[in-house]
Amino acid sequence: MRQAGNAITRFGANLVTQFFVVLLHLIVLMFALFFFLRDGPQLVRRVVELVPMEENGKGLVLGGLDRILVAMLRGTVMTASAQGLGLALFGVPFPVLLGFAATFLAVVPFVARAW
Repeated sequence: MRQAGNAITRFGANLVTQFFVVLLHLIVLMFALFFFLRDGPQLVRRVVELVPMEENGKGLVLGGLDRILVAMLRGTVMTASAQGLGLALFGVPFPVLLGFAATFLAVVPFVARAW
């Protein structure tokens, strides 16, 4: 009984700790996202000015990064949509909710890692 009680206590303490870690990550994410959305273009301009490269090269690199990020976001959404469709086809309950959950967890990797 004592070992089972200790195991349950450790599990509960770990669960509470992980909950607060995930909550802290979400708060930091929302805080950073607010400032990135608000000040993003100015931040990118300042960082690009610091790079010791010709303007042509900077434009090519930024264009490539933009294409990569858009492709990653589209791929994530398409994959989650396919997962939701597959869930619906196989009769899994709540396929739309699970599809949205898959999308959210794919875009926010530290939430998935923390669990």
